[in-house]
Amino acid sequence: MEWTEEEYQEGRFLKVETNTGKKYEFEEVEQFTYLGSSIFSRKPNIGEEIETRIMAGNKCVAGLRRILRNKNISRQTKIRLYKTVWERKILRKIFEGKRTEEGWIRRTNEEIKNLYGEASIGSVIRAQRLRWLGHIERMNNVRIPKLLMERTIGGKRRRGRPKARWKAEVEKDLQQQPIRKWKKKAKDRMKWRRMVHKAMGLLGSRAKLPTFQKFIKKIENYKYLVTC
Repeated sequence: MEWTEEEYQEGRFLKVETNTGKKYEFEEVEQFTYLGSSIFSRKPNIGEEIETRIMAGNKCVAGLRRILRNKNISRQTKIRLYKTVWERKILRKIFEGKRTEEGWIRRTNEEIKNLYGEASIGSVIRAQRLRWLGHIERMNNVRIPKLLMERTIGGKRRRGRPKARWKAEVEKDLQQQPIRKWKKKAKDRMKWRRMVHKAMGLLGSRAKLPTFQKFIKKIENYKYLVTC
């Protein structure tokens, strides 16, 4: 490093001499980054630190953009990546561990879910599929969406691993709940809406049903998460 004579006179440097006789000079600065955190020489500025962390997070997301938009990677793999890299790690930092008589222990995924009080990305996607399934079932038999869902497309599939079909994913959702005689239940809009809420994990079996507008707002809040 090189400094001007004025900088030396102002004392904007620090001389350090090691045991081996080597001498180092360090310039005095207002701020520098150490292990990912901003260190301030005088008054800390938490606002700048927050902006720096947000920018670092945006860079990580931008670096994964190609992966998230890659059609060759299944949606289930992308959801697993989201849960592993973002959702659970961030929530664990927020809620931390819990203190017991033996000391601090790590919280389980179920405990974090109850503390967070919001639906996971997987539950939101499952609820959207079930909501659309009930909407199609209530359509007239001549509507195109219902005809496409009930009929099978002719021809042969390509070689290799077959792509997951929307109908097959919905059938898995119906088995997980489980929901029996779903066609009959889907005819009742209010009853089906309650099942969709339950699939999202927002309501129990005896919970009070919120308004439809609140439910739509909850879905719209997660709209950007299910586009990949």
